Amino acid sequence: MRTLHGVLTLALLTGCVVAQDASLDPALLPEAPRLEFDPPEVTRVTLANGIELFLLEDHELPLLEVRSIIRTGDVFDPPDKIGVADATGAVMRTGGTSAMTGDELDEELENMAAAIETGIGSDAGSASLSCLMRDADRCVELLASVLRDPAFREDKIELHLNQVRESLRRMNDDPRGITSREFNWLLFDKSNAWVDMPTMEMLDGIGPDDLKAFHARFYHPDRIMMAIAGDFEIDEMVALIEKHFGDWEPSGEEAPALPAKPDDLEPGVYFIHRADLNQSNVRLGHYGPGLHGPDHHELQVMNFLYGTSGFTSMLMREVRSNRGLTYGIGGAVREAVERGVYYVVTFTKSETTGEIIDVILDVTRDFESHPPTAEELDLAKTSEANSFVFRFDSSISIANEKMSLAYRDYPDDYLETYLDQIDAVTAEDVARVAQEYIDPDNLVILVVGNEEQIGDQLDHLGEVHPVPLIDFTTGEQIWPESAN
Repeated sequence: MRTLHGVLTLALLTGCVVAQDASLDPALLPEAPRLEFDPPEVTRVTLANGIELFLLEDHELPLLEVRSIIRTGDVFDPPDKIGVADATGAVMRTGGTSAMTGDELDEELENMAAAIETGIGSDAGSASLSCLMRDADRCVELLASVLRDPAFREDKIELHLNQVRESLRRMNDDPRGITSREFNWLLFDKSNAWVDMPTMEMLDGIGPDDLKAFHARFYHPDRIMMAIAGDFEIDEMVALIEKHFGDWEPSGEEAPALPAKPDDLEPGVYFIHRADLNQSNVRLGHYGPGLHGPDHHELQVMNFLYGTSGFTSMLMREVRSNRGLTYGIGGAVREAVERGVYYVVTFTKSETTGEIIDVILDVTRDFESHPPTAEELDLAKTSEANSFVFRFDSSISIANEKMSLAYRDYPDDYLETYLDQIDAVTAEDVARVAQEYIDPDNLVILVVGNEEQIGDQLDHLGEVHPVPLIDFTTGEQIWPESAN
């Protein structure tokens, strides 16, 4: 890995990272050097019981890093007990194993300066291990015990559920959090497994048997991938994993299919009244592409130019630098499992709520009709390529990326060909994908703000639909008292 580290150091010294300054004009920026990327080969091994290993030797330091993906997710929560997956992912670590409590596990790991963490996200579980190489045998044994034999002790379950209850109580405190949640619900339907949330009543019904059943359904060796990097020889590490995981029986079944996301978008203007606010939080957008679309690399370059590059993006330059309507704005077309999203997110004074939405729509239409200049395109491609290279500053980051790409069924040579694919993007490609994936005439527009201060600023956009909040302590709808 010395070669990669040297390249990254050179990049920092030569200033390839663009400073974000409101006065920057892409045409006036000095040319940044384009980084090279030649990742080391990751060895892929599949054990007899189905565990897939992605191994990369790195002998610079006597360390071992393991990152695991488990084919599960909170989208598989029982509909009447949302929160089971989240609790399973947390308590399988904090609750310890049948042989030792979570506190005893904490103590032993601390004495070895090691760490084991677990969790479950929307469509994947995770487990990680960091330790000194001298403790690898014992630490891999502990990781195996956590994954294979969690105890799910009741006191740790209740501790976790109390933390979730407290987060639910605070769910309506942050206007930005409200805007994000309600926007996702408007797009994907609050009852859909990808965006649903637990109620207090659901949490009250979750117990050890629920976590044990979820674990038994999903945690099998043929549902697990492991990225492993560190100071080892490949054969010896494979033998070590075999030692502690090899007798784990596979399920012998295909993993359950992921649930679908809705495809029946209802464009419109939606409003949530908050009398305590003097500024508006705005989020607008619509559905985006799923994974493995034909325009993956083109979208990365387009996103940079449109809304993800800070002060060099068109949205930031026009909405903040030229108009002074906000301190921050971003937007992109994001690919995602099943169905992605196009979005713009920002905030502004109540008095300029309608204006900022109009400017966003004007900027978007102008962006679609005017391909980037040669200077803008070169800046975008160089910056996207260099930021991609900077992601891989360690052996485990490379092994983990290889594993994650395999989990998502990306091509085996994705990493090795990424820079060439980015370099091949043309100005015409950028304009084409903007026109194809962004439709400013069919948007969900959500505003969270003060109705009295905003007045009729949104009326020209169409009928404004009031949206109630949910009181997450009772599950009831809250209709804030209208200012009118």
